[in-house]
Amino acid sequence: MLINLSNHPLSTWSALQIETAQKQFGEIMDLPFPKINPELNETEIENIADDYFNKIISILNKSNDKTNAVHVMGELNFTFNIVTKLLNKEINCIASTTERNTKNIGDKKLTEFKFVKFRRYKY
Repeated sequence: MLINLSNHPLSTWSALQIETAQKQFGEIMDLPFPKINPELNETEIENIADDYFNKIISILNKSNDKTNAVHVMGELNFTFNIVTKLLNKEINCIASTTERNTKNIGDKKLTEFKFVKFRRYKY
């Protein structure tokens, strides 16, 4: 099972990203990324990460898949905190890698991201 903890729900993923995730992890489920107020302090961020850690553990405990991981992409302090907690429990965490294509159209910039692969968080 792959838990998608990001601001990019599965419904917005490309066919290639979905296919790659299913081949590597089987079932995919969204866990919406929390809205992180920029005024929060480190302890408040850690408390949110603790809540999400417990949610993730509960979900994974019900999974019958042999390969489980959490796709984590979002606010950097929360991401660092939750990934550290998960890796300490030997739960695989991954991020999406993309090619960024930018086009200037007049005074506006259009950016498209093309999925390339998943990369493991590791320390």
